[in-house]
Amino acid sequence: MKFKSVLALIAILVVVAAVIHLSHKREQLLVQQDLHEQHAALARLVELPERPQQIKGETVTVERDQTVYQILLDRGVTATEIHALLGAASEHYDLAKVRVGDKLLLDVQGEPARLMSLVYEPDDERTLIVSRNDEGFVAQMREMELDVLLTPYSFKVENSLWWDAKQSGLDDRTTGNLIEIFEYDIDFFMEQQPGDDYTLLLEHKYDHGRFYKYGGIVSAVAVVHDEPHSAVSWTDPQGKAGWYNLAGEGLRRAFLKAPLNYRRISSGYTMHRKHPILGIVRPHQGIDYAAPTGTPVRAVADGTVVFAGRKGGYGRYVEIRHINNYNTCYAHLSKYGRGVKRGVRVKQGQVIGYVGSSGMSTGPHLDFRMKKNGHFVNPLREKLPSTEPLKPEYLTQFQQYARERMAQMNLDQNAQPLTPPSGRSVEVAEQPVVANEPTPQPDAAEQGLPTNPHDSGATGGE
Repeated sequence: MKFKSVLALIAILVVVAAVIHLSHKREQLLVQQDLHEQHAALARLVELPERPQQIKGETVTVERDQTVYQILLDRGVTATEIHALLGAASEHYDLAKVRVGDKLLLDVQGEPARLMSLVYEPDDERTLIVSRNDEGFVAQMREMELDVLLTPYSFKVENSLWWDAKQSGLDDRTTGNLIEIFEYDIDFFMEQQPGDDYTLLLEHKYDHGRFYKYGGIVSAVAVVHDEPHSAVSWTDPQGKAGWYNLAGEGLRRAFLKAPLNYRRISSGYTMHRKHPILGIVRPHQGIDYAAPTGTPVRAVADGTVVFAGRKGGYGRYVEIRHINNYNTCYAHLSKYGRGVKRGVRVKQGQVIGYVGSSGMSTGPHLDFRMKKNGHFVNPLREKLPSTEPLKPEYLTQFQQYARERMAQMNLDQNAQPLTPPSGRSVEVAEQPVVANEPTPQPDAAEQGLPTNPHDSGATGGE
């Protein structure tokens, strides 16, 4: 009798425990559902972008000489399907622009191979998703919505531009962009000196209150040799973007100031120079730039190669024909740039060769020459053509915009806020970042300068 009572008690306890467990589980589910609803409501409230669904697939790294077409073809996808996918993607992005090292997420299923989706990030703010539907392929470009804070930076050159920019808090990418903006007006390897001042307005991008990345330079002022140079990025009402000075003149010139990063000019343009090898006085109608062997040499302007080969005392030599009857010549090269040969079109800034000492030369350097209408001219004094200025009907609008950007760099609180094309808010930082603290003296190697102060760099033959 007592045994039956104990069993009954145990059964009752088991039932009670089960009821309590189920009740607790239901409560947990209700709490989770409530939290889910709260998070959904919060997401709607702050308009968070919808998170993309996780897409499974194979991650493929693009290798040299590979294309998206070839990558898919190698996985058994038919040419018809590949063309359909590329066509759908082209509404948002040209997949022919993928670069070596880029990654693709591919979902290829079945036998024969059937492409279900492709995911590619052109940059760290956009994601291209191409997926299959009942009618073929559909593409969409997901873009992050970032808030932008415009922050003024200011620094003075005490040691070198790169060193002092880094001490002010700028990253190397931004410093490189600053140099590219002014490279048509300032020869950074000859004209910069201690005391030069740089101020720029830089985008800081935030993802829901958290710093995400540095953006682009909006405006900048460089004071070099006490001469101010201004630059403002502006897009006109027709969508044409460019860099302009305060007068509305385009900063991009048809010709670069220099064809390479050099140590010094070892011999200038003169009609009377004693030849370092022949020992006779003869004209030197070019500029000798002393630089280490292997330094890349860039085309100073768009043009067509009219000669690439050995040419007497010039050694390995390249000549390029440009607009307005200009030709430029590059002598004493150690080797030619990839694909550089007669008849090939080259772009401004493209590497067309490398510094050497071929031909009649006493050491590594570039002998750079310029012709106009077939006659040599001094490239450092020649007034070279510039790009097209702003259209007159946009000048007043641009100058108002430029004044506002200059005021923001000087922290004028009356300056109007900038509104980017996305319509999201942009604010200006209250205080500039200024590098005034003394910094340790960098050594020559850190500045990218020769470690031997007596390095002659040599001059050359013709």
